[in-house]
Amino acid sequence: IILGIHYDEHDSGAAIIIDESTAVVNKERISLIKEDDIFPNLSIAEFLSIVNIKEKDIDKIALSGYEIGKKI
Repeated sequence: IILGIHYDEHDSGAAIIIDESTAVVNKERISLIKEDDIFPNLSIAEFLSIVNIKEKDIDKIALSGYEIGKKI
């Protein structure tokens, strides 16, 4: 299981890849805030709930748009 996190000053969201399946949720779809740039914790929580997995089940995390030194 791979969790992808997109986090920058424009939009944020997350993706999850399990075997051959992929799902993506942009955080603004959950928070209802246009171009929401806050860390996509709501997107991640939504994935974990939908696919019924725990954080410990995630094998790898891929980051996109993340600035080194930016607070999460």
